[in-house]
Amino acid sequence: MLASQAQRHAHLVKHLQRWFGSQTKQMAPINVTEYAEAHESNARSYSRRFPVNFTRGSGIYLYDSQDNEYVDCLACAGALPMGHNHPAIKKAAIDFLNNDGPTQLLDLYSDVRIDLMDRLLAIFDEIGMKDMKLQFCAPSGADAVEAAIKLSKIVTQ
Repeated sequence: MLASQAQRHAHLVKHLQRWFGSQTKQMAPINVTEYAEAHESNARSYSRRFPVNFTRGSGIYLYDSQDNEYVDCLACAGALPMGHNHPAIKKAAIDFLNNDGPTQLLDLYSDVRIDLMDRLLAIFDEIGMKDMKLQFCAPSGADAVEAAIKLSKIVTQ
């Protein structure tokens, strides 16, 4: 057992460096279908029907280990509206991380959160929707469903 916080931090950094360092190296060829069958649950669905090993993405395109190009029609179920590695988003994310911006705060306040709120409220004001309230949901999805149910109750009562 690691005794001190410094030891735990050093241990974590070592593993992160090993993991992220290995991502830049060419992986040995493996059968991704066999590997997934051996090590993943049966919950996966897309990869069962389309067993391709993607190594990079740019815009709407994904590339496999032989550098074949595919159009990403899934776009992470809509979570990638700007595509993979959009230059402006990539730069902003790298700058944010390089400046040690807080990345996980749930609903705690931060300068980034307040800035986002200001920008969203300005958009609402521009389109005539003044006095709007913002709802920030937790990452589980359950909170989004709960908020939608509460909102529907408010609107229908």
